[in-house]
Amino acid sequence: MRSWTTRLVEGEPRDLQLDDAGKPTGLARWRAPLRPLVPGACANCGGERDRAGDCLECRMGRTEDFRLHRAMARKLGVPPLIQAVDAASSSGRQVMALKLATAAFLHAGDGDEARLLRLRQLSRVRRPDLAVAEASDWVLQSGAPAARIARVLSDEGLSDEALDLLDAALSARHSDEVLLERARIYLELDEAEIAVEDAARVVREGRREVQAKALEILEAVVDELLLFDKSEQALAAIQAGAPRSHRHAPLAYRVGLAYENLAELALARRWFQQTLRLERGHADAASRLEALEKRLHIASTLDSLG
Repeated sequence: MRSWTTRLVEGEPRDLQLDDAGKPTGLARWRAPLRPLVPGACANCGGERDRAGDCLECRMGRTEDFRLHRAMARKLGVPPLIQAVDAASSSGRQVMALKLATAAFLHAGDGDEARLLRLRQLSRVRRPDLAVAEASDWVLQSGAPAARIARVLSDEGLSDEALDLLDAALSARHSDEVLLERARIYLELDEAEIAVEDAARVVREGRREVQAKALEILEAVVDELLLFDKSEQALAAIQAGAPRSHRHAPLAYRVGLAYENLAELALARRWFQQTLRLERGHADAASRLEALEKRLHIASTLDSLG
């Protein structure tokens, strides 16, 4: 069965057709539009257009350019350009996918979604340097979705570059979403103790609509710390998000776990009780509290907590 792959041929990314044994049998005629994305440019090669609308590089007119990429999408069985990007990429034709993402931005008005896919595809055609350069230019523009741009780079294995981009974005303007994305990336890099600062800041000061996501990240940070027997650090992480973190049942429960790990049983009991006050029916807290009170030979308080 025919399959495809993308390789550098004489330094240029090209889509190659493979036989059943995985050997190249043909070179696709299309080429990658690697020049920086500019509104009105040619999706075929990335070149600028003259006043008549013809590309200064490949001489393709705007209408011909659009028809070429629409034909590609139809051949894939996914006529919308933006949807055809994933179809091409999943088939192994990363250069075609890059062309379609570029065309979706230039011809279909798909805006940020198309630009994000183009960044991904620049990495997949083995030009991560161009993806980083284009992302860096974009993220400093007003209204740029910096957190989503960084997520694309991180998903493509460019975590350090994504962190640099987020740092630059935060230097230009404050954003809860950017802080959360930076925390996510540090957590993915197993740097939980660094992730705490950004996540806790959003828990304390962030807009209500993003606090839930910040609390989820803080929970993940605390879980990693508890997993590695870092109970004191886990308590410090939750404290960093106080007072809101203390009013969040999943984190209150984790305070109890941390104190139980530290053999501070009276404090653990108090926090399991607090968890049940915040969330009636929290099964894990109820189980821990019941076991702890039996261990301490204390009358059960479960009924009084509802």
